[in-house]
Amino acid sequence: MSLNSIKVYHYYLYIDTFVVNSDVQGNGIGKMLIEKLKENMFRNRIFSLKLMTKSDIKAYKIYRHLGFDEPEGYVHMQCY
Repeated sequence: MSLNSIKVYHYYLYIDTFVVNSDVQGNGIGKMLIEKLKENMFRNRIFSLKLMTKSDIKAYKIYRHLGFDEPEGYVHMQCY
């Protein structure tokens, strides 16, 4: 399990890397970690948690279930 590189900005947290080892996936560990993180955020007056994922992986559905959404008008852009 890895919760690596959480960046704290003025009013939100950004998770750069969040991984649950495949040997223990499906046991609610990721859900528990996100819920605990959200509890601590609110106590510290941080009201938004952001991350990026791909829509074609299992985690996408889990994030949606945990309340993550795709804000209208925002797109991820990249330049090489």
